[in-house]
Amino acid sequence: MVRHKLALKAIDQLAFGEIIPRNHKVTANSLKSWNETLSSELVALPDNPLSVDWASYKANVAKAGLVDDFEKRMNALKVPVKILA
Repeated sequence: MVRHKLALKAIDQLAFGEIIPRNHKVTANSLKSWNETLSSELVALPDNPLSVDWASYKANVAKAGLVDDFEKRMNALKVPVKILA
């Protein structure tokens, strides 16, 4: 499974723990926990985004052409992704 073309860089927690001052250990542990949470959430995301059911929106939105305009803009949207090898 492709991992979202983003490189998850590993942090050497032992080396990091040796260079930070004692009074910053709580902040460092909080940062480590936050990093682990975000990394696990990123890995759990699907490789491709879910598709939009435009027919359902067209059936339920009263203003004519609004959904067509959104669909056209959504299909034209290109998000650049930097591929790290």
